[in-house]
Amino acid sequence: MYNNPSHSPLLSLQNVTVRKFDQLVLTSLNWTIQSNENWAIVGPNGAGKTVLAEAIAGKWPVVEGQIVCYRNESPSQTDYYKPTVELVSQEMWTRWVRKSAGYYQQRFNASDAERAPFVWEIVFSTGEDMANLSREVKTTLTLLGVEPLLNRRLVKLSNGESKRVQLAYALLRRPTLLILDNPFAGLDVAAREILRKLIDQIVQNGFRIILIADPADLPSTITHVLHLERGEIVGQYDKSNFSINHFNEVQACDRSSCRIRPR
Repeated sequence: MYNNPSHSPLLSLQNVTVRKFDQLVLTSLNWTIQSNENWAIVGPNGAGKTVLAEAIAGKWPVVEGQIVCYRNESPSQTDYYKPTVELVSQEMWTRWVRKSAGYYQQRFNASDAERAPFVWEIVFSTGEDMANLSREVKTTLTLLGVEPLLNRRLVKLSNGESKRVQLAYALLRRPTLLILDNPFAGLDVAAREILRKLIDQIVQNGFRIILIADPADLPSTITHVLHLERGEIVGQYDKSNFSINHFNEVQACDRSSCRIRPR
């Protein structure tokens, strides 16, 4: 377990219960993120990791408890911090592109390719002027290697390039908190390593992140790990105290209904 009282909190879940449609998914969660921390959320499929990310981003309502964001030591409710939280997930990205472009698939037929939007149409959808980009925007595009991709169509991108465009779209909205939901999915070993390094660079540029990923994929800048099982928190750890072997042991034990004492 961790204890870091020397920094102010950024986000706090206080006895939070979340329902998705008619199903209770998360129950009585208590979790605080300090302003100098970057967290990973780990757990098996169906644990509620994505619903937790979406609840923090404001997609699902909190039916009990509250989610509080602290800014200048003034706590407020979800409707205040929702615009400063950016969630990057393939599902939400695909839905957004479909809405904005009217038509999108992972892969088009050759005859459909010309109907796909250009990268610049997505990245600059908030009205950035490509001919007069600010230094901050140029820095972000350079950091992610997106500038050479701007005049390409989305369907022409590799999985790794698509991930970088998604990150650029999110970072240009200058979020207080960036949530990455399973960004390593669909990437080969080399692309995973590139993405890990990019995430480290994003953190080093001052962004705070929550990352949903397999324990083996965690970048070096992750400081803490939250372990979720069946909609409940079963462990909160400093990354240095988090054991992948123990995580796997809990996973195996959960499948066989035995009990493992938390470390």
